[in-house]
Amino acid sequence: MKRLRMGAISFDHGHQYGWCSAHLQLPMVELVAVSEWMPEQVDRVKSTLVSSDGAMRALDDPEQGSVAYYEDYQELLARDDIDAVSISSANAFHLEHTEAAAQAGKHVILEKPLATNLEDATRIVTVCDEAGVHLSTAYPTRFSPSATEAKRRVDAGEIGEIVSMHATNHLRRATTGWFVDPELSGGGTIRDHIVHGTVRMRWFSGKEVISIYAEGDTLARPEIAVDDVAMLIETFEGGIVGSCDPSWNRPMTASKWGDVMIRILGTEGAIDFDITGCYVSRTLAGGSQQSEAWEAAGVQGYVSHMSYQEDANVWYVKDFAESILDGRKPSVDGIDGWYGVACIEAAYQSVREHCEVEVPTFPDAAE
Repeated sequence: MKRLRMGAISFDHGHQYGWCSAHLQLPMVELVAVSEWMPEQVDRVKSTLVSSDGAMRALDDPEQGSVAYYEDYQELLARDDIDAVSISSANAFHLEHTEAAAQAGKHVILEKPLATNLEDATRIVTVCDEAGVHLSTAYPTRFSPSATEAKRRVDAGEIGEIVSMHATNHLRRATTGWFVDPELSGGGTIRDHIVHGTVRMRWFSGKEVISIYAEGDTLARPEIAVDDVAMLIETFEGGIVGSCDPSWNRPMTASKWGDVMIRILGTEGAIDFDITGCYVSRTLAGGSQQSEAWEAAGVQGYVSHMSYQEDANVWYVKDFAESILDGRKPSVDGIDGWYGVACIEAAYQSVREHCEVEVPTFPDAAE
């Protein structure tokens, strides 16, 4: 079997550990090398991947060779036996690391958000395109079984035409480190969390966001330097309205770390799903005539609950690896990431100006 040979650059964002786990689980992927240079993170990286004999290696995979470690990521990129890299550095370094990877001819998985400003996001997309390498923005929540099942049911018309959507991506009041340093992160909860909700609403509706009204502030923890509470109203093409709550404001006693959920309201019912809760729930509108129609169509009952629990990172990396090996574009690409940054910038402008802000389109799309 042909395998995609991966390198991992930076573990600033903990999602890199999930991707490395996926690299090691998937038969079509081989993890070749990792790079981490922050002293406080090196020990954890090594303890995760180092075997008892001191050799960097993968999990119990007889075809997986030793995994090399580099402090200097340029040494990793210089290897000609690496096809692609996953980059999970602090947001402010995304352009530097992606530019270096593209110039080295490596395909790229890049942590969200794509960049801390729209200019850098455009450059990231452009440099990968010019180098002829594929860029995938890390939106693994789109690949969770609950999300794909909900999407299948929406596309099948089970709730009619989409009228509105509501997404949340909450966290406990615990975010620390570079995430709350505006120089490294580029912002707080709006920068970090609206993308998962927005990208899923774009995906479900097949429509672009055309304008955003947002309010945000630092309320849950006044001592930090970035926003931690926000609410967005997003207007999509065709008049569909979406709302998004990305707040880092859940109490530390909350039963779980947060959520990644969406509710889709249609003309004939609604679908709810929570990736962290691993469920899909469908509610159909009542009425005897509709009941007869649903019975004839083989749709059972007014309310239907379906449970799913699988690792979205594995499905996401699998899609990326198959796209490179098959010579196709990844299902989630750089343009998806660019529109995420465009929505972030519009939201921050709306917070500053207290008005609805138009979301720009990608430069090529506007020509």
